[in-house]
Amino acid sequence: MAAYTAADLPAQGKGSRGPAPYLVERELDIAAQITENGADYAAGDTETMINVPKGTAILASGIEVLTSATGTTGTVDLGFTGGVVDKYVDGLDIVGASDGDYGSTPAAEAAQIMITTAADTIDLKFVTEDALTAGKLRVWAVLMDINAIGDKHAAIAANDVAPAQT
Repeated sequence: MAAYTAADLPAQGKGSRGPAPYLVERELDIAAQITENGADYAAGDTETMINVPKGTAILASGIEVLTSATGTTGTVDLGFTGGVVDKYVDGLDIVGASDGDYGSTPAAEAAQIMITTAADTIDLKFVTEDALTAGKLRVWAVLMDINAIGDKHAAIAANDVAPAQT
């Protein structure tokens, strides 16, 4: 079983009023990634899709099929390698799906917001795979930084105000 990693961007979402939910998305071009990996995916292979920093609430995550996969068989899960591998999507048929289809969240997991206590990744797992050659998937997550945003005490805030000119 091989593990591959797609590119990722740093976390975002802090504004002047504090943390806010933000969307992170990554596209997986199966043909391009097979070329980069030097091999076709196999059942059990994983692709790291989204880096999630410590102290992040994962509000939701999922998969959109941008271009249905070309091949005989291909189903994927989305979740955490070493944890619940199908927390967000379970058994999405990426060969039989139509362009624009979304994977559905398993009912047992749908209402659960996950808080990361250590940096983690949201991973795509190829559950079944036979001769995939092309297809594009968009993996997305709605995240929110829940780390402390700093001291909001009035006396501390007053220190930030410039002294009056005399």
